[in-house]
Amino acid sequence: MIIEGTIADFNGESAITVFFTKAHNTSPVVTVMPEGSTANVNLFITSVDKDKVVINSSEDFSGKVHIQAWSKEF
Repeated sequence: MIIEGTIADFNGESAITVFFTKAHNTSPVVTVMPEGSTANVNLFITSVDKDKVVINSSEDFSGKVHIQAWSKEF
């Protein structure tokens, strides 16, 4: 299994693209969560492939987002 986690920054924007650092053979399963209890925003994934994930927020947002991705190793 290929597993990775990272933290990305939203800087007053409503979408970011995060590139994976590990070589996934297929599109991984990805979860996202804003950091801290003051982050009153909904995050959702609009695109994922074996190289990257696109994360959108319900409104312009500044803060950190925790990202976890995992896929099967063939």
